[in-house]
Amino acid sequence: MDSDFLNERVKSLLAHKGNAAGFVYAEVSDGRTIVTGDIEFTSVGSYEIWAVSDPQNYFFLDFPLSVVGDGPHEVEAPNNTRSWRLTLDGVIYFLEGVAVFTLRDDRNTLHGVLDFVIEGGLRVVGGFYIRRK
Repeated sequence: MDSDFLNERVKSLLAHKGNAAGFVYAEVSDGRTIVTGDIEFTSVGSYEIWAVSDPQNYFFLDFPLSVVGDGPHEVEAPNNTRSWRLTLDGVIYFLEGVAVFTLRDDRNTLHGVLDFVIEGGLRVVGGFYIRRK
């Protein structure tokens, strides 16, 4: 995903609000935190989550649609695609690690925990609860 596309998606989400309620919350081992409120949750090709706090702070995650059952499902960050990302204070970090999630409400609710490592060996841990409106 190129940065122009990301910036346009973030601007659009901030201007029009997302189609989902909930949050993504994460703490970075250097003391920074991110809490998002504007969320877009789609399920075309994969479960895509755009979670935005402001133009300088947001997450993008996607999970496979092919998971069987409600979970919990443990998914590792996709290798070599650099698609899972956290933008923190305007700096893009590609995420390595795992997310564990559970689906509910006929796959309209997704909740779970995050455990990632970003550049510089910083650890990012947190959780999320997302429900389509």
